[in-house]
Amino acid sequence: MIESTFHEVLRDLIKRNPEVEAAAIVNSQGICNASYLRPGIDEEGVAAMSAAILALGENVLSEMKGGKLSEVYIKGTDRMVLIVSAGKEYLLFLVIPVFAKLGLILMEAKRVSKKIQESEEQMESESSISQLLDEFGEDEITKFLEEFSLPGEESSGGI
Repeated sequence: MIESTFHEVLRDLIKRNPEVEAAAIVNSQGICNASYLRPGIDEEGVAAMSAAILALGENVLSEMKGGKLSEVYIKGTDRMVLIVSAGKEYLLFLVIPVFAKLGLILMEAKRVSKKIQESEEQMESESSISQLLDEFGEDEITKFLEEFSLPGEESSGGI
């Protein structure tokens, strides 16, 4: 489910920003969850290197007491790589030409990062609900909720 959301997010990003030549969403372990890369680009290699670069950037900032890492830029003569932190477990990897409007791309990258983070939070929430259902069972949870009331509400039973 989250992979299809990630693919939609990347498709929208590329449609809105034609200067973006390649894009990927990678988890902190270096595994690619969704990508739009040119043929011949090693998806696994890009994912692993991106996660390692982001982790290295976090370590440098931590050592320098520079705060929380936001993004990392790698600029070559023809292209620039932008790696943006996106939630607790993900990063956004973008390739753009050096002449691209960096401010606009960065603004869009932050918008996409927020969507990734929201998807991650929704996934965590759904996982927590599943864990509760597994541990207590739907009948127990329903019974508890029926007996529970907020101050000022009438209780439907129980206390």
